[in-house]
Amino acid sequence: MAWVISALFALSMAVSCRDSASYLYTDFRSIPQSQWRPAQPITFDISCRDSLTQCAQLTVVVRHDNFYPHRDITLWVDVIDTAFRATRHRLNIVLADENGQWRSRGFGSVYEASASLSAPVNPQAIRRVVMWNGINDSILYGISDVGLSISQQ
Repeated sequence: MAWVISALFALSMAVSCRDSASYLYTDFRSIPQSQWRPAQPITFDISCRDSLTQCAQLTVVVRHDNFYPHRDITLWVDVIDTAFRATRHRLNIVLADENGQWRSRGFGSVYEASASLSAPVNPQAIRRVVMWNGINDSILYGISDVGLSISQQ
């Protein structure tokens, strides 16, 4: 019986290490009181130490609750390179279907959805990523966290 538990533990460690090894960068920012104001940028300073990866995928993750009033969320994602040149991307993340059922996965009243930029990025060339709320509300309620990950393709 002890060997079964040891084998399961070793298998879970191998799978978790393999999955985390593909991530070059991952981080989250909390939105105070789950109220994202339009003029409130979310900034990620990127420090990617993998010098071999030239082509990676940039993914944005949004955590929301049941009080989020929209079916989707539009974000402006500014990718700033090491020469301080910005490239703006418009990213739309669908959170609910036409009937209002959350499509995002989650537990309890917290849900998580993600979307990736359509073009690959060079992680060595990224200095900073800045995200802006693209919904035209004065305050966007129900978004608790916004995350960013850069992973090997």
